[in-house]
Amino acid sequence: VYPNLYVTLDSVLCENDLPLVWNGETFMASDVRTVTLPASTGADSIITMQVTVHYNTTGTDVQTACETFTWMDGQTYTESNNTATMLLQNMYGCDSLVTLVLTVWHAQHESDTMTACEQYEWNGTTYVETGTYQFSHLDVHGCTQVDTLHLTVHYDTQSAVYDTIVENQLATWQYQGNQFGGSTDTIIHIQNAVGCDSAVNYHLHVYPNLYVTLDSVLCENDLPLVWNGETFMASDVRTVTLPASTGADSVVTMEVTVHYNTTGTDVQTACETFTWINGQTYTESNNTATMLLQNMYGCDSLVTLQLTVHHPVHTALSITECESYVWTSGDGQAHNVSGDFTFAHPDAHGCTQVDTLHLTIRHHTQSVVFDTIVENQLATWQYHGIHFPGTADTAVLLQNVAGCDSSVSYHLFMYPNMYVTLDSTLCENFLPLVWNGETFTASDERTVTLLASTGADSVVTMLVTVLYNSLVHDVRTSCGPFTWMDGQTYTESNQEATYVLPNAVGCDSIIALNLTVIDTTLTIISSTEDYCDELAMTLSAEGDFINYLWNTGETTQSVEVEHSGTYRVTAMHEPCRATASIEIPYCELNVYLPNAITPGNYDGLNDVFSLDSRAQHQIADCDIYIYNRWGELVFYSSSKEFQWDGTVKGKLMSNVVYNYVMYYTNREGRPFVKKGSITVL
Repeated sequence: VYPNLYVTLDSVLCENDLPLVWNGETFMASDVRTVTLPASTGADSIITMQVTVHYNTTGTDVQTACETFTWMDGQTYTESNNTATMLLQNMYGCDSLVTLVLTVWHAQHESDTMTACEQYEWNGTTYVETGTYQFSHLDVHGCTQVDTLHLTVHYDTQSAVYDTIVENQLATWQYQGNQFGGSTDTIIHIQNAVGCDSAVNYHLHVYPNLYVTLDSVLCENDLPLVWNGETFMASDVRTVTLPASTGADSVVTMEVTVHYNTTGTDVQTACETFTWINGQTYTESNNTATMLLQNMYGCDSLVTLQLTVHHPVHTALSITECESYVWTSGDGQAHNVSGDFTFAHPDAHGCTQVDTLHLTIRHHTQSVVFDTIVENQLATWQYHGIHFPGTADTAVLLQNVAGCDSSVSYHLFMYPNMYVTLDSTLCENFLPLVWNGETFTASDERTVTLLASTGADSVVTMLVTVLYNSLVHDVRTSCGPFTWMDGQTYTESNQEATYVLPNAVGCDSIIALNLTVIDTTLTIISSTEDYCDELAMTLSAEGDFINYLWNTGETTQSVEVEHSGTYRVTAMHEPCRATASIEIPYCELNVYLPNAITPGNYDGLNDVFSLDSRAQHQIADCDIYIYNRWGELVFYSSSKEFQWDGTVKGKLMSNVVYNYVMYYTNREGRPFVKKGSITVL
C-alpha cells in the first residue's frame, strides 16, 4: 500500500516580496494554503504552505550634541537637523527607515578683566600672580564653556622704624603726620601708591634697670673682705647702686658667707706598729702628733692623733715524747715527727701572739722471728730467757734503750696438708679422659693422695663434667629465595641441609634446616580479551596463595566486573603477601537512535523509537523528551527501555518530523546529552 504523502512547507518573506504565487495560489499576506497533487506512486501528495509576511518599519533617532555630530550615515552636522534619513534592515531583514532628529548646542564663552591686592579668588581657585587664566565647565546643555580671566595682582608693602629708651621714660614717633605713643611696638596700616595696604612697624627697645646678686663664700683666714667701699668682717648682705653703660641703674647685692676653721682627734689602736695619715710609722703609743687638713668648706682642720700600740707576749715549750705528741695548749694537733712548731692566735688586745713548740719524738722498736713446722707438729722458741709455745704466732712487749716499747713478733708458719679440688668440663668428643691413673668415660668424681714438696700430704679431687652435643631444627618459611646461615641461597623447599655451630656449653650444635619456600608470583587472568565487547568480565587471581582480597571488598579468587577502572587483588599465604592489578579500559559510549520509524505501514518492523539492547546495557539511566515543531512535549520517559510508537494523544501522526533531547549517564555516572530528529512515516 502506497500511503499518501503529507508535507508542510514554511515560507518567510518581506512585504516588498508580495504577491507570492505558489501552485496557483496567490498570497498577499500571512496565510496557510493546502493543495493536493498526485504522487509518482499514484497516491495523493498533500502539501501545506505556511506563509509568514514581515513588514517594513520606520523609526526616529533623537540625538543632542555640542558643536558637531557625526551620524551613522557618515555625515558630520554642525547645526540642528530633522530631515536626514537612513535605510537599514529590521530584525526580520526587511526595510527599516530611520529619521534623524538632531539638536546642536553652541557654548557661550565669557571674558573678565580684574585688578586685586595680594590674591583673587575666581571659580573656587585663588590666584596670587598677574596673568591670564581659563576655566572650563559645562553649561546648562552639558556643553563645555571656556571662560577667560585677565588678572592684575598688586602687593601690600611693609616698612620698619627702630628706637630705644631707658626704663620708665617715654618716646613719641611721627610718621606721615601721625603721632604714636612709643612705650611699646606699634603697627599702622595706610594705603600705598597702588592702592594696597602699607604696614609700618615701630619697634621700641627699652633698656631696663639691672638687678644683680653676687655670692661670696670664704674662710675666716680671708677676712676682712673689702668690696665697692663695703668692709665685711663676718657673714653679711650689702647692696650698692651703680650706673650701667646704657644709662639705666645697676643694683648689685653682695651676699657674703664666712666658714670657720675646725679641730678634731683621731683615736687609733694598733698592734706593734701604726702608719698615720702624715706618712709617719709609730711603734709606741702617741698623743702629740698633729696634721693640718681641709674641712668640708675648704678651711683649715687641725687633727690630733691619740694612738695606743699593743705588743703581744710570745711563749716557747720544749717536749720529748714517744711516737707522737698532742699540743693541747697550742694548735691541738698530734705531731709524730721531731721539729719546731708555731701557733699564732690573737691575744687579749686582738694582736697576733706566736707560741713555739720544740718537740723531740722517739720511736718504738720491733723485731721478728720466723719458724716453720709441718701440720700438727710442735715447736718452742726462747727470747731474752723467755720460753713461748710455738704452736701459733706470739708477741711480747719490752722497753728499748730509748725508753719506748720494744715489740718482738714470733711468726710460726705451719705447712698444712693440701686439699685441692679440680674441675674439668669437656665435650663427649674428648672421652675417655685419663688422669693420675684414673680413666673417665662419663661425668664422675675421683680422689688421689700425693706427697707435697713441704712433706705434707696433697689430697687432690678431680670433678669431671661431660657435656653433650645438641641437635636443633631450624624451621623457616620464606616468601621467595632464602639465604641461610651456611651462605647458600635456596629457591626451593629443603629438609636436608645442616650446619655445625658451638652450642651454649661450647660443644657441637648440629642445626638442621626445615625450609618451606612459597612462590609469591601473582597474576590476574581475564575471561575475555576485550571488555568492551561484553561490558562484563571475570578476573581470576593465579598463584600459590590461600586467601584473596580485592579492592572491591570481595574475598574470592575470582570476581565479576561490569565497570571500567583499576582492579587490585592482595593474595596471602602467611606470612607471604603479593599484590597485582589490572586496568579495565573505559569503553566509548556509542548510543544509536533511529531517525525514522514506520508504524503506519503495519508490517511489524521499525514500528517504535527506542534504544537497542547494547545501548541499554551501556546506559545507567536516562530521560527522553520528544517535541513537535511548535515545541510542545508529546512524549517523555525516564526509563532506558522506553518505546514510542509515534502516537500523540492516542493518535498516530504520519509524515511528521519531531525533535528529541535525551539526557543519560553511562555506568560510571558520566553525563551525556543526545539531540536529534525522528520522522514518523
